[in-house]
Amino acid sequence: MTTVAPSRASTGPITDPGTGRGTLSGLRRPGRALLPVAGVALLGVAWWVATDVLGTSSSALPAFSTVIDTARSPAGFELAWTNFLVTARSTLVGLALALLVGIPGGALLAFAHKLGRLAQPGLSFYMAFPNVAFIPIMILVFGFGSSAM
Repeated sequence: MTTVAPSRASTGPITDPGTGRGTLSGLRRPGRALLPVAGVALLGVAWWVATDVLGTSSSALPAFSTVIDTARSPAGFELAWTNFLVTARSTLVGLALALLVGIPGGALLAFAHKLGRLAQPGLSFYMAFPNVAFIPIMILVFGFGSSAM
């Protein structure tokens, strides 16, 4: 009777077999995690310099200090909260409709083979285009904003 000696656990770094890189690489290099924060901060500084320091005034790009003061005021907070609730409601209604239509529709196409074969050319045509290309068409069909349709 032969016995197999237990293998020793690897003491090296944990690596992803697909890439060969460490799976904890983001934690080992915290500078990479700070890049998005630095990008937002740099954008804020550029906005402040363009509007407050250089004096560029436009209705499309209001002064950085004006935006901050408005956001701090109770009226600004109420406006932001109202807009957030409208956006959240629209997002949740869209998600619910997508789930209620998409899951049963996908299951129907998967299990009803004749219907799936019938829909395949249209779905293949749709998938050939990037999703961004359909945004203007959807705006024309459904409208823009919360009072659309």
